[in-house]
Amino acid sequence: AAFDRQGRTVVYAVAMQTLGLAIGTAVAAQLVGDDFRSVLWYAIVFFALCGVLLTAPILKQARLAKAQA
Repeated sequence: AAFDRQGRTVVYAVAMQTLGLAIGTAVAAQLVGDDFRSVLWYAIVFFALCGVLLTAPILKQARLAKAQA
């Protein structure tokens, strides 16, 4: 709530999450061969990538919250 008081980010986040569930399932279906190793590796890589991409906005918000306190 402190990050986006108008609530726009939540709408986009839910839309991206739903899109990710749909696209992720379609990609995983294409990758599955004899086992699920490739699917697991892609999931690990994309999960880590999301963590890296979220680091900057999270740190910025933390600095803004600290400055306002």
